[in-house]
Amino acid sequence: MSSGEPPAPHPAPTAWIGVLLILATGLLWARTLDSPFLFDDLTGIEQNPNIESLTPLSRALDAPPGSGADGRPLVALSLALNYAVGERRVLGYHLFNIATHLLAGVLLLAVVRRGLALARGRAAPLDTALASAAALVWVTHPLHTAALNHVVYRNVEMAGLAYLATVYAALRVFAGGGRGWVAASALACAAGTGCKETLVSAPLVVLLLDRGLASGSFAAAWRARRGLYLALAASWPLLAWIVSTGDRGESVGFGLQGFSALDSLRTQASALVHYLRLALWPSQLSFDYHGWPIARSWSAALPAGAFVLAALAAALVALARGHILGTLATCVFLILAPTSSFVPLSGAVVAEHRVYLALVPLILFLGVLLARVGARPLALLGCALALGLGARTYVRNADFESEVSIWGATVEARPDNSRAWNNYGIVLAAEGRKQEAEAAYARVLALDPTHAKAHVNLANLLFERGDLEPAQVHYARAIECDPDLADAYYYLGSIALQAGREADAVHGLRQGLARGLAPRLETPAKVQLAMLLAAARDDTLRDGAEALRLSGGLAAESTRARPRILAAQAAALAELGRFGDALECAQRALDAARERGAQEFVPELEAQVESFRQRRPWRIGGD
Repeated sequence: MSSGEPPAPHPAPTAWIGVLLILATGLLWARTLDSPFLFDDLTGIEQNPNIESLTPLSRALDAPPGSGADGRPLVALSLALNYAVGERRVLGYHLFNIATHLLAGVLLLAVVRRGLALARGRAAPLDTALASAAALVWVTHPLHTAALNHVVYRNVEMAGLAYLATVYAALRVFAGGGRGWVAASALACAAGTGCKETLVSAPLVVLLLDRGLASGSFAAAWRARRGLYLALAASWPLLAWIVSTGDRGESVGFGLQGFSALDSLRTQASALVHYLRLALWPSQLSFDYHGWPIARSWSAALPAGAFVLAALAAALVALARGHILGTLATCVFLILAPTSSFVPLSGAVVAEHRVYLALVPLILFLGVLLARVGARPLALLGCALALGLGARTYVRNADFESEVSIWGATVEARPDNSRAWNNYGIVLAAEGRKQEAEAAYARVLALDPTHAKAHVNLANLLFERGDLEPAQVHYARAIECDPDLADAYYYLGSIALQAGREADAVHGLRQGLARGLAPRLETPAKVQLAMLLAAARDDTLRDGAEALRLSGGLAAESTRARPRILAAQAAALAELGRFGDALECAQRALDAARERGAQEFVPELEAQVESFRQRRPWRIGGD
């Protein structure tokens, strides 16, 4: 350390604050340690084979498209490390998120104390009070509940930790630290680019802090620390390469779903106002903001746009005058810019986890405004705020204890959210609460009659209880809304088969298989189609060779004798005139059905065996 560096703040006065941070974080999030995987966690963890091995490393650093970790290699690696320790048990994943958040809170405490000491040239009790209050308020804020409880959202925590590490090391450079701190700042910034795009603004934020806390001007900062800024800027081409090779699925992209860059820019004005409201008064938090109004004209962006522009102008004026409030306010805009400006994030126009890091300069902004009350009152105020926010966080975390509770809370907070109602219906149905699920799907269709998946989900419930006619209406409507919805074709084919409409059944099953059915439906669809092709009453529909290919392939893949597959294979063999092989296959199906206690299938198989003994092909219906 050079002789020009101000004395580091003594750790003793804030030892207690570190203990408070640990206790607060542990108490607030202990109740969610066994919370289930949610939403994007399914593709990012439960259905992600890449996390199952750390070798080759290139695979562990990658993730399936749209999984939340794709294009974020360090996030993908963290999931693989979690799997290596505890496979897909949720505890380890939640502990990682909580630990990352706690480390970020501790680092925030160090950043604020050192930054204020640098500005004054010495440490002061007020600096300790402000740093402690800011760290406590930030760690306990309810806006972080989505980021911590939704596992793949750890990208914001990991990026936040890297961002704070970048700033901390840069502060050491401002105070006279050598090349080691330059390297540390650059490495932290580069690591952060492997977590989230937010780090694109880190070099600019460091430059702002240099001007405001150390150099006094941008030119002086550049002259004094050109090497630092070149090292930090080296993260930009790295970030560009990572982004270009990643795939965010349907959530990010220009022009997706008719959502343009200008639409995004105008819409984010209301989002920013909403974030500010939640930061100051975190009520009506929502896990999902699908259906947020899109501002497709400049007039639609008023008055939120006017407020944001006025706030930005005030921030820039204060910045130009060298006021710390201007620096902090500008940092808020810079941190939010990558996700809350012109980049169309059509899958999630508004998301609370985006405020994770931007909340830091916003809290400090308020802290600076309140600092005139003195060190002790400021510390007490910070503790009081942390208690209030912590209580709200504790209550909010209860919503994440199950899928039913989080989606129930989401539709309560945003009753016009059709996607949330659909997800609520899915989890209700999974718990056997079919009537409530049906009401949820009906609510979806009242909000959005073109919601294809809700039509399918409602039709599935109707199909299960035997209401085939209304189920058929909803399946058909689903296909009108989304012609590529494979599952709807399958169910339409199944209904047609039960009604004896063989041609419609063949069409529906073929269309479903061609469009890629869900894995749980693929085998039943192939069995039904094979039986139709082998035993349809309509001569024009039968194709014994294709029926044998389908059923024979399923039989070869199966590890044990499955009666329905063997029955379809036997019917196909008989259609091709191979009655001896058909009889043997049908007898195996009958033996398997008896062995498994599938008595409802035994009479049909007995009739099939007798038909083949008489060298007669099998026909659907048995005669």
